[in-house]
Amino acid sequence: QFAHLDFRYRARPFPRRLSTPTWVWQLLHCQGDSRRFLDKPANQMLRRSSLFMFSGAVLALLIASPECFGMSPSAPQSTVSSDCTAMLQLGHRDVKPETPLDWAFTSGDPAAKDKWSAWDRSEGWSAAQRPGVNLSDVSAWPVVNGKQGGWSFGLQTPQVFVLSMAERKIRRQRFAGLFEGLCPSTSIIWAPAIDGRQIPAELKWMNGFVDTHVWDYTRPGNWACYASHLAILREAYQKCPTCDLMVYEDDVIFAPNFKQRWEHLLSKLPSDWDIIRIGAQSQWTPPFAVTPDYLYSSAVANTWGYVVRAAKVKILADLLAGMPVKGSWGVDAVMQLFNKELKTYSPAVPLIQAASACHDTDVKPGDKECETVEILQRAADQLKKSWPQGYFRTYCEATGVLRTGNQPCLDGRGEMCCPYTSPPYAEMQGEFSEKCP
Repeated sequence: QFAHLDFRYRARPFPRRLSTPTWVWQLLHCQGDSRRFLDKPANQMLRRSSLFMFSGAVLALLIASPECFGMSPSAPQSTVSSDCTAMLQLGHRDVKPETPLDWAFTSGDPAAKDKWSAWDRSEGWSAAQRPGVNLSDVSAWPVVNGKQGGWSFGLQTPQVFVLSMAERKIRRQRFAGLFEGLCPSTSIIWAPAIDGRQIPAELKWMNGFVDTHVWDYTRPGNWACYASHLAILREAYQKCPTCDLMVYEDDVIFAPNFKQRWEHLLSKLPSDWDIIRIGAQSQWTPPFAVTPDYLYSSAVANTWGYVVRAAKVKILADLLAGMPVKGSWGVDAVMQLFNKELKTYSPAVPLIQAASACHDTDVKPGDKECETVEILQRAADQLKKSWPQGYFRTYCEATGVLRTGNQPCLDGRGEMCCPYTSPPYAEMQGEFSEKCP
């Protein structure tokens, strides 16, 4: 039964020496109620006075990893180590990846790539301890475990990564509550975003020098965002090459009745889809096709949330690793270069929206304090009352009229391609988060 436990152990002081029954019960008391993390047979087992069997299993873990309980001479006496905490928190992202990430950049200066790999292992994505990141702090990085028999989003054993800057604790708490309300079968894997302010400037885009002529010279967050999305793709493929991938940014909220809307979208999409851009602000170029339910998109703004089919995760990662335009565009714009290799679709009405007051790719002094629980709640409430019923069509001059220089829509119908320049807004009925039975 111990192998199937789904409990969340919070790092807390443990006595140096405890008798087995005492520390077992203290372990059970971590969240106050064993029923929260023991399945029904396990509860029956305990009630039937079979604690001896359970204690034996835990004792085996203690013998194998005594440092996890602060009972090793070399272990700190006051708290459980972060590595052990990650091991005990099922569904919680490992504090350190199993192996350093293989970035596999296919362009850039060789010396810069070597220096990047060294920086990555010491301070970046692959570091044992990231500056300012403590994934064992479950108040800052909430644990959301998948529910047995929960909703799989209609996907193939999906992995769900959520990208978040270390200081965005309030966003993560909101996202965790909203996501948990969807009754997912999969857990959240928190992906602490790389902080562009900590990256040596000469390593941006693997240049090997500080390029002062690109538009993102004063925006280190642009490269950091690009690298963070690439890291998620590489890590996801490393963890499970047969799993679909969902990626969210931490400030998004789901459209009311998201589950029903998502299932409707999947039922309408062509079966050969590769990427779904779940929500965005704009469509930058004419879609290849438009239907009442979805757009076969050519260029979509924002990386608020997207899904990549398992078979395409490595392909997208390899394409991004080529850094085709380096610092000229953000990662969302770069993805349009791959729309021939990767068929990308968007819902006719965005299913997620960013509801925040800060922009993490262009961080300014004081931005760490630019959000509160109240500010985020007001942003969400406003969106529910006035949700965009489409996208800004930046390629449109007016209804039915394309801007000069744009290719015509493949369906030949200008009004379908350019129904407006700015989307209409309407109140969305339903709740942001459903109650999970």
